[in-house]
Amino acid sequence: MKRILIFSALIIFIGIMTTFAYYGLYIHVKTIVIPADVQVTTENRAGFNADTDAVHFGVVRVGRASWRPLEVKSTWDFPVTVHLEAGGFLGPYITFDNESFVLQPGQEVVVKAHLQAPTEPGNYTGTVTGTYLRT
Repeated sequence: MKRILIFSALIIFIGIMTTFAYYGLYIHVKTIVIPADVQVTTENRAGFNADTDAVHFGVVRVGRASWRPLEVKSTWDFPVTVHLEAGGFLGPYITFDNESFVLQPGQEVVVKAHLQAPTEPGNYTGTVTGTYLRT
């Protein structure tokens, strides 16, 4: 009886580890987390930041909208599915033209990240996360 329990536990363990290795190491290719920020104001002024270190929405009036292009590229020799997600405080305020799509090897697409400014003035931050999965 004891041998059967040990054998069963070993089979279950091998199954779990194989599943983890397949999905964790083979399917998931890469995750990129990019900071995002916006300065929300009540003043009648505009501003932008063209730096590429983050998704900068610039200066936006309360209740107004802004957008930024995101260049998404595949550098792998196999197709990948890309999932985009906004997080942090700005998560609920950011949407994408297309939040899930397939890229062929070497393909590049531009996706717009849209921001609907919060209703209170201030400096806000969040993240844009891109997850690449082998298709």
